[in-house]
Amino acid sequence: MNDRLLSHQNAFTMIEILVITSIIVILATLAGPAVVHMMPGIRLNSTAQQIVNDLQFARMRSIATSREFRLSFNTSAESYRIEEGNKSEGSNWPGALVDLERRLNDSSNLYYQKNIDISSVTQDPVFNPKGLCSTASTIKIQNGDGGRKKITINLAGGIKVYDTWD
Repeated sequence: MNDRLLSHQNAFTMIEILVITSIIVILATLAGPAVVHMMPGIRLNSTAQQIVNDLQFARMRSIATSREFRLSFNTSAESYRIEEGNKSEGSNWPGALVDLERRLNDSSNLYYQKNIDISSVTQDPVFNPKGLCSTASTIKIQNGDGGRKKITINLAGGIKVYDTWD
């Protein structure tokens, strides 16, 4: 009886393997262009989330260290830095650089994002040890395909992201 069970083992035939492989290749060929088309939007969302994360980091570090922190933007260089002030209020800027400068257009930088532009910044947001922002600020970023994000920081330190500039 054991010999009969062994002779009827389940296995895939070569034709079944070729059919499955062909289906996978066809699906990958059809999905490839769609994924490539989605990449600019994915990069824009990723950049907006990175800026929000850095804003939250600066706010929390300000509270934890009792010093001012700010994000200092350079729109012409498509970059920004997180800086630590020398006081709890009224720091002398520029402050000490915290972590790496985020250079979006430099492929050798850890924070590189292809075709993402920092279009405008109304004011560099400065957070104080109470978690408040010294001035309301708006950061506008866009990608090469016309996608846009607006990040606002209110005086209470609240951060919001909008899909348009309106």
